[in-house]
Amino acid sequence: MEKDGFRWWKDRVRNASNIYDVLRIDHFRGMADYWAIPFPSKDATPGHWEIGPGTKLVDAIKEAA
Repeated sequence: MEKDGFRWWKDRVRNASNIYDVLRIDHFRGMADYWAIPFPSKDATPGHWEIGPGTKLVDAIKEAA
């Protein structure tokens, strides 16, 4: 997502801003770190921690709002 400047997130926030007065982002923890599970795993056992996008994503979302 970072490669395209978080386009998916920006589009989603812009669209939501046209419909709603307030936007709430849940699961904020995933912006710092997240558990990545390789496809096609049947469970989360082979997963590992990845560093999340952090403030880069937050800044992109604020820019789009």
